[in-house]
Amino acid sequence: HPGGQKDLLERFEEMSEFNQIVYTTHTPFMINREFKERVRLITRPQDDTKIINTLSNQDIFQDELLRNSLGLTLSDVAPVAEKNLLVEGLLDKAILLEFIQKAKAFSFSINLNRFTIIPTHGASKILYYANFLKNNSLGVVALFDNDTEGKTAIASNKKKKVLVNGDILVVNKKISQAETIEDLLPLIMVQDCVNKVGKQHSSSFQTIHLTAVPVMPKIIKHFNDQSIPFSEQIKFDISAQLMEVFKDYKLTKQDLSGKLEGLFLLVKDIKSKML
Repeated sequence: HPGGQKDLLERFEEMSEFNQIVYTTHTPFMINREFKERVRLITRPQDDTKIINTLSNQDIFQDELLRNSLGLTLSDVAPVAEKNLLVEGLLDKAILLEFIQKAKAFSFSINLNRFTIIPTHGASKILYYANFLKNNSLGVVALFDNDTEGKTAIASNKKKKVLVNGDILVVNKKISQAETIEDLLPLIMVQDCVNKVGKQHSSSFQTIHLTAVPVMPKIIKHFNDQSIPFSEQIKFDISAQLMEVFKDYKLTKQDLSGKLEGLFLLVKDIKSKML
């Protein structure tokens, strides 16, 4: 049982204060997301046992168990849990997980073993996921974008009554104009990533200058104005580039009350819902 496995994992954690515990597993619920550096991956390429002591993003991406448990790539689909946070896109999940990991350095933590973040690939699908999970007696909180699609989904929920008000979060906790997770990141970071992807898709791409949120409508218009259709591939490439850059970002304590305050307040809201 997933809940029982998580309880066992916590008992292991208590026992390990004065003992070293080594165990093998094929279940994602028995991999502690708080301490991914403890994980060792054993593979058998060409029937020759190989032990990987330090996991790379490629290792996680290629191994289904690690994708499902650690959830560190843009391409993973995590299993459900007793409590679940539904988000619209893969980037939402990736940014939230990475920020939570970075914030641990400043005495802020969320027990990632107690809930799962599930990307639904669109605001309109959040209610379908939520209805399914709630019908199976599982806890659900939904994070919506503050754009047209997100607002439409929230309005639809008022009629369908799938989620109560306490189950709903919106990205514009601090920044009222924010519409998507990109708006909670430093503008220069988003700008640089967009320009890099733009150059990759067209050598004649004219650089964009972002001065205010929301950024996505401006980005889409900028591409279309240059006769470069803003495709799903371009959107994915920007998301992947943002995630790579954000992984290398050196979070400071000042960021928590400065340029990443909106993201920090959102994560604090998530923590309060998942306790």
